[in-house]
Amino acid sequence: MRVKYQLIALLLILAGCREKEGFSPADFPKRSTAEVHFIGGPLEINLPLDLCIEGNSICVLAYTPDYWLHIYDRTSGELLSEAMPSGRGPGEAVNVMSMDYDYIRKLLYVHDPSLGKSVRFRFDGENGQLHYADEISHPDSGVVRQYHLLPDERFLYEGYLQGDDRFTRFFLYDDGLSYAKYSEYPGIEKDEDRFCFLLSGGKSEPVSGKYVSGTLYGAVLECFDLSEGCFKCTGIRLLDPPRMDLANGGMNKPKGTKWGFSTLCPTKDCIYANYLDNDDANDFSAISVFGWDGREQARYETGNNILRIASDADDNKALYVVAVSGSQEYLLGRIRL
Repeated sequence: MRVKYQLIALLLILAGCREKEGFSPADFPKRSTAEVHFIGGPLEINLPLDLCIEGNSICVLAYTPDYWLHIYDRTSGELLSEAMPSGRGPGEAVNVMSMDYDYIRKLLYVHDPSLGKSVRFRFDGENGQLHYADEISHPDSGVVRQYHLLPDERFLYEGYLQGDDRFTRFFLYDDGLSYAKYSEYPGIEKDEDRFCFLLSGGKSEPVSGKYVSGTLYGAVLECFDLSEGCFKCTGIRLLDPPRMDLANGGMNKPKGTKWGFSTLCPTKDCIYANYLDNDDANDFSAISVFGWDGREQARYETGNNILRIASDADDNKALYVVAVSGSQEYLLGRIRL
């Protein structure tokens, strides 16, 4: 069975993920504006890492000295409850970077690679509460940077297992075996440019099994369908060449390189992204829309810098965001497209 998985994965990578064209600037067929309607007052949190929507509630992932998860009323912005203290015990975490929400089963998965686990919560969005369910352990060898939830509680892993090439980008893992890998680096000119992909942001849509990755320091968008347990590439969009400067022991953006993708929000129908098509780190106010073929569809100028985006599964025209106010405070906002 593992040989079959590996053969299918190889054939799909070779057939579907070849670069069919070179780099070209983004050309959005639709450009418009979208006003951010702010909800409530400033958020008493550190840098927001992720958010999701359920019922009457918005869950924001962000570190504070007391909790990682913060539940707000989606209409008033009132803080309703908090969950997941810092620690190493059940229902606690040390170094969380992301979460995934299965809106069909109403289960929230919060990932802590430093402890090698994902913590599951049941999300009661009507009452603004998270209830601790249990924890899932992940591979404890090699280096795994991130976990991403797929259907049937499978996971996509960013990183490599012990003994594997450290430039392995992704692997699928089940029953103690890694059964499919993906390590393509489209559009690079130098080996060091691979770090743009290893440091890139990625996000899964857990119900459909789709996954999207977008580079920072240059812009390459890669779209996958992982619903069948293998890497099926649905589109690669080469926007801006990925470049990395490793001079003086750092990982720096070369002068003139565009910033690329800072935030990705996949849905079953499209991908909402914060795509910075310039080299100004202080201008990230637009929301760009891409299809699962990697092609650009629309771009909306909001007038406010956007840090995180979440879609409403019950209303595909509604987005919720964490935005930055003029006084540099974090605020919840709602956008109608």
